[in-house]
Amino acid sequence: MKHKNFPTIKFQELLSEPLRNGIYKKKEFHGSGSKIVNMGELFAYPRLKSNIQMKRVELNANEKAKATLQDGDLIFARRSLTAEGAGKCSIVLSVNEETTFESSIIRARLNTDIANPEFYYYFFSSIYGKLALGTILRQVAVAGITGSDLAQLEVPYPPKALQDKIAEISKDFDEKIELNTQTNQTLESIAQAIFKSWFVDFEPVKAKMAVLAEGGTREQAEMAAMGAISGKSEAELAQLQQQNPEHYQQLAETAALFPSAMVESELGEIPEGWEVGRIGDIALAKGGYAFKSNEFEAKGNKVVKIKNITGDGRVDLTDCDCVKHPQPEKLNRFKITNGDLLMAMTGATVGKIGIAISGNDYVYLNQRVAKFESKIKTQKVSWFLFPCIQQKSVFDTVVGSAQGSAQPNISSAEIERTEIVVPDENLISEYCEFVDAFFKKWMANNILNIELANLRDSLLPKLLSGEILLGDCGESNLISI
Repeated sequence: MKHKNFPTIKFQELLSEPLRNGIYKKKEFHGSGSKIVNMGELFAYPRLKSNIQMKRVELNANEKAKATLQDGDLIFARRSLTAEGAGKCSIVLSVNEETTFESSIIRARLNTDIANPEFYYYFFSSIYGKLALGTILRQVAVAGITGSDLAQLEVPYPPKALQDKIAEISKDFDEKIELNTQTNQTLESIAQAIFKSWFVDFEPVKAKMAVLAEGGTREQAEMAAMGAISGKSEAELAQLQQQNPEHYQQLAETAALFPSAMVESELGEIPEGWEVGRIGDIALAKGGYAFKSNEFEAKGNKVVKIKNITGDGRVDLTDCDCVKHPQPEKLNRFKITNGDLLMAMTGATVGKIGIAISGNDYVYLNQRVAKFESKIKTQKVSWFLFPCIQQKSVFDTVVGSAQGSAQPNISSAEIERTEIVVPDENLISEYCEFVDAFFKKWMANNILNIELANLRDSLLPKLLSGEILLGDCGESNLISI
């Protein structure tokens, strides 16, 4: 594959040693020994670091000498069930102990005097790299590439200084994305912790009960609940009352919504006045539209399918199938908006949920995916249902109601019949307002990550095509951007 500004070179000429396939070990050698990178890690962690938990296998001396990984190694998926997965490239950023790789993976160790591994990782992850890998794809029982074909693959060969600069810029994007992702994990954890405190452990209720059981006053009980909600001591609450009376009053009103007694129920003890109800008491689970297979195209309005619910709390809209409907009235009720909570209703991921972030795009919901619509006064019911359904007991109930062994399915009615503890409606609304800022920041970070990823992914193709030029890298015909 020729590129406007740079010569090409066979990939094997960039290597410090020949390409190598990973190892296969019988079951008796699994469970202890060295870490092993399997296909799961290769696909889940494009920039693989030492802090990732992995399975372990016992290695012999020959395997330790020839089949371990080191910082900067590129690893390729040698085969995959899908054509898109074959040739998938990840980079090993750091290993802090002996780590090997499985037989379905090819390891490439580059000569770092002439080749920057991160540059070639970004190349193979770009549209140019994927097109190049597509030329050596072999489709038999499964899609795959071979080490011999990969070795002969022609790849661009910019000056090393330019490789370094492109890798540095691309890495900056990835590090910002990673930081935003870590922030989002913290935000999600905070919202889940608040949910657990209020609606699982009933800490504000129990705080009131403890004070009253010791002969305290109703006022003292309310103060204890305020402390349980805010994490502040009595002295800190008194200071808050002086410095921010509006916030203090809001906290007092929230505490007042919690009862001061527990009662028995079929789900165990729950706060007095709350009910053992169902998801359907607070939200409808509405399935999507049955688009025909011949309606899907490469461009148009996006359609969320089961594959787009990632299982990590997001709905990934970067790889959606599309339809060219001109937004007819009959499809308006299947439109997805920012913050909608979606659930997979069939397949291996049945019961998985994710929050949709559609931005300004017009996005439709496909069949076999449910969207939750509020039946109570808050329209932010997703913020309550998201941590609620993530509870193991609730999730297991949802999955347990799925029908069919080969392809488990769950209906909207079955989702709505799932039993949960239903608090006072005002308290649900209060919780949703309480965590609203966390989820809005979570969505904003995800939107920013999509934008950063798009910028990163567009950079290298534009450089290789000559659309963007970088200067001061040893090429007289390159100018600064």
